[in-house]
Amino acid sequence: MALYGTYRATAFTQHADHLSGAENGLICIVSSLPLGSDATNALTKSFEALGYGPDPCTFLTLQSRTSSHVGMEGEPGQAPKDSLTAKDLFSVVEALDPVIVVSCDQQATNLLSTAYRQALPPFGSAKIFGRFGCFLPGISTMLATDKGKQQVWAHLKALPVRTSPPMRK
Repeated sequence: MALYGTYRATAFTQHADHLSGAENGLICIVSSLPLGSDATNALTKSFEALGYGPDPCTFLTLQSRTSSHVGMEGEPGQAPKDSLTAKDLFSVVEALDPVIVVSCDQQATNLLSTAYRQALPPFGSAKIFGRFGCFLPGISTMLATDKGKQQVWAHLKALPVRTSPPMRK
């Protein structure tokens, strides 16, 4: 296994409660809570349509998927006990080494902004450490309307299209 594959595998082992989807995904989807199946399927199919191959997405949730305190806040200025900190988020994203990072809600965008020490737009796109980034303020809500679906697709298709087959294994 290549060195980068080792980092990804370690991230999946150490943060198993926060990661799902493709271990070798080229796209990292970040959300504060686990996404519903509609959002997960929409993102996966969108990136497949953009040429990133089957199963292109790794899903990273700030709150543990097994948390008994989903949605509860910790002390002011601190992440809840079973949530990723900015340092953790940075480490996991860097270990995954995705081509694109998509933030699916404002809380995720805020923590990415803190982790990468740069201002990120609440809605739109920007580079994060040389990666393409797409920031959606609430994908589940957006996907509930035709207008919202069109906005999500417009932002996703503005990202680079993959013209050669994915090489990660």
